Amino acid sequence: MDLKLKGRVAIITGGAGGFGSAIAEEYAREGVYTVIADVAINAAQELAQRVSQTYPASRSVAIQTDVTRKSSVEQMAQTAIAEFGRIDVLVNNAGLIQRRNVLEIDDAFWEKMMTINLRGAIYASQACIPYMADERYGGKQFGRIIMMSSSSADHASAGMTLYSTTKVGLEMLGQAISKEHGHQNIFAICPRFGIAPTPGWDFRSYADSLGLTYDPTQKDDDKRAVIEYYSKQLPMGKVGTPEEVARIVVLCSSYIMDPLINQTLNAWWGRG
Repeated sequence: MDLKLKGRVAIITGGAGGFGSAIAEEYAREGVYTVIADVAINAAQELAQRVSQTYPASRSVAIQTDVTRKSSVEQMAQTAIAEFGRIDVLVNNAGLIQRRNVLEIDDAFWEKMMTINLRGAIYASQACIPYMADERYGGKQFGRIIMMSSSSADHASAGMTLYSTTKVGLEMLGQAISKEHGHQNIFAICPRFGIAPTPGWDFRSYADSLGLTYDPTQKDDDKRAVIEYYSKQLPMGKVGTPEEVARIVVLCSSYIMDPLINQTLNAWWGRG
């Protein structure tokens, strides 16, 4: 099925690793030009080069972006316009996932989580929406903003209080954007992803919070314990993968999902 995405331009925050790198590759398969925005510029540049070489119908550029700094995010959007002349899709993917119980949350942890997970998405949306809305860029008003939400926005878990709060906020941001800019054909969609581990997960804090047994002297044994724990809870007997997440994100960017704009979608691998 042709998703009719060829030639569109997508910005991916936190695009150099985890979900971001998988999303960039999946977009490239569809002929989408991508801007890989990440604070880790070396990894972003390596990914952009690999994607551009592997998928000739696409092109990718990297820019060092700190989503906690408004000026940096504005430069990200300006780079997309300078390179490609338009912005069609913004994937608010940059985020931090760490567990901490309620009584352990201090001001520093609050500031870090809220700034990266929520303020960063606000900054990125503010930077991109004016270009999406301006008919001088792309020839028509169009924009799709993908808010990378989580099952944690639906039900809280021990140790996930603040993370859940940021994801609920992300969804409310998406709804507000759709209502404020829908007349300009700019809408958000919020896929809620369940358990799909990436290298960025703090597996040790997960394992400790869940009371799992693992050998701290054995490399990645905390990761093994966490994945086994969640896999046993899911009907499919497996957790999700970044590649599966990426396919959903790309689908959310296409016309096929227009009936579901301004909605939350549960991708939970069978978890009820």
